[in-house]
Amino acid sequence: MHPNHAHATTMFSSPRHGRLPASTWVVAPVIALLLALHAANVYANDAQFRKIQQRSEQAELQNNLALAIQLNQKLLELKPKDVETMTTLSGLHGKAGHFEQQLVWARLALKHQPEHFPALINQGGLPCSIAQNLARPRPRANP
Repeated sequence: MHPNHAHATTMFSSPRHGRLPASTWVVAPVIALLLALHAANVYANDAQFRKIQQRSEQAELQNNLALAIQLNQKLLELKPKDVETMTTLSGLHGKAGHFEQQLVWARLALKHQPEHFPALINQGGLPCSIAQNLARPRPRANP
C-alpha cells in the first residue's frame, strides 16, 4: 500500500500504484464484450456442429456414405482440429472402400493426438478393411 493511502486494495486499485488508470475503465468493458461475443459464437458453432453431426450419423445409418463424408468435411470447417471428426472420416472412407483416404484421415488424427485409440484402430485396421472389401461378392456382368 502506498504510504499516503490507508485504504484496502480493491479490484479497482493496485497495492503499488493506488487507483487504476482511467484507460482501464474503457478497456475492461471492451474485453468483456469481446469475450461475450466469442462465447456466443462458440455456442452457435456447437449447435450448428451438433446438427450437422446428427445429419451425418443419419446418412451413415442409411448407408449414404458419400453424404456422411461430405457432412463430416463440413464439420471440419467449423472445428478444423476436431480429432473425433477426422477419425469418423477415416472410418467412413474405410466403409466406402476408399482405403488411401482412410489412412490419410487416421494419420491426420494421430498427428493431432498421437494416442487417440479409435484413430490407431482405423490405421491398424486398414488391412482388415481391404480384406473385407475383397471378400464382398461382386455383381456379375451379363455376357
